[in-house]
Amino acid sequence: MSSMTISVLLVEDNPIHARLLQGLLSDRSDPAFAVEAVDHLEAGIQRLSTGSFDAVLLDLVLPDSQEMATFERVKEAAPDMPVLVLTGLDDEGLAEEAVAAGAREYLVKTQIDGESLARFLQAAISK
Repeated sequence: MSSMTISVLLVEDNPIHARLLQGLLSDRSDPAFAVEAVDHLEAGIQRLSTGSFDAVLLDLVLPDSQEMATFERVKEAAPDMPVLVLTGLDDEGLAEEAVAAGAREYLVKTQIDGESLARFLQAAISK
């Protein structure tokens, strides 16, 4: 695979989690990842309408949207966009529901590493 950059929109309201996820991808080089983070669903929807992203990493529980409504709003705004759902350990049932509704994958925030995250993102955009 030639060197390319995968553009990711991260919608995550916890600044610690957002920095962690950005950090996991920032040192990858083949492919490289450009991660833009927003902390509200509305901001994410706005960026999806104006930016060109390859995938979305989406926390389902945000200040301005909760659970499946969050996923449904993103799919409505960008129906063809691969969405990977971020979840805490206590939200796995919800994450499985999102996958059943069309999310490409769900990732437990505390159990993800850079290698896996990069692999999941690459698989999501190549489908």
